[in-house]
Order: sequence, then structure tokens, then C-alpha cells
Amino acid sequence: MDNSDIIKKALECRRKLEVFSYSLTRDWGLAEDAVQDAYVILYKKQGNLSEDDNVYGWLKKIVRDKSIDIIRKQSRYATYNSSLMDLVEQSFERHDPALQTEKLKSMSLVLDECVRLLSSEDAGVLQKFYLKKSKCEKIAEESKTTVNAIRLKLSRLRAKLRKCTQLKLSVSGEL
Repeated sequence: MDNSDIIKKALECRRKLEVFSYSLTRDWGLAEDAVQDAYVILYKKQGNLSEDDNVYGWLKKIVRDKSIDIIRKQSRYATYNSSLMDLVEQSFERHDPALQTEKLKSMSLVLDECVRLLSSEDAGVLQKFYLKKSKCEKIAEESKTTVNAIRLKLSRLRAKLRKCTQLKLSVSGEL
């Protein structure tokens, strides 16, 4: 098998290799990196392959090893980075109660603003559930609808409010 046949066979299985690597890394960019690394190794060692060698099998093994290496590097960095950042953040919050109070006030104001954007019917459902502590069954009975419809409405309203508050807090730089 000459070099052009090896390269041709390697390129024919590129997509399968990327999908295989993605199944390990769960990231298309990292999967492509692993396949490209495998192709570099193939290019350097193509003279060592014989006609009987399974190019796909050989590449798959290299892609597997490269994917695992990438995962290890990523998880080492992510674990260290997130742990360190969590500790730093906790330390700041512990030593600055004024910051906590201001943050809670700001979040409360943003939430009030987002609730005002809801329809009066939706705001009423939230008020009955959270302020008056009414059960879904009672709200459903008063609204002449089903309990599941009220639960679904509450779920959707919470998602809408979460999105609204996150957006407003991120714009103001507080999130």
C-alpha cells in the first residue's frame, strides 16, 4: 500500500473518527483536535504501515488515546480552576457582608421589575402561590383549570423569570 492509498483511506474514515472522539470528549472542537493529532501521527509513521494494516483501526486507537489525553488535560484544568475560583468567591463573600446585602437588594429589584413585565393573570398566579401560599389545587379551582395546567404555568413562569433576571443582572454586570 503506497502513501497515497493510506492517506485516502484515512480521509475516508474522518467523520467516523470524529464521531468516535466526540463520544468520548463530548465536544466537537476537541474531537476534531484529537483526529487531527492522529493524522499528524499517521503522516509521520505512514512508512511503517503495511498493506495488511487496518488504517481505520490503527487511527481509531490513536484517536482514543488522544481523546483521553485531551479529557485529562481539560478536567485537570477545570477542576483546579473552578475549585480555586469557588474558594476565592466564598472568601470575598464571607468577609464583605455589605456586598451580600447589596447583591440581594439588586436581585430583588430586578425580580420585581421582571414580575411587572408579566401579564396580570400570570402575576396573579405567582402571587397566590408564593405570597398567599395557596396550593395548586386551590389555584386551579379558582382559575377553573386543571392542577397540571397550574403546575405547568408555574414552571414556565419560573423559567421566564429566571431568564429575565439573569439577562438583566448580566447586563448590569452583577451576575
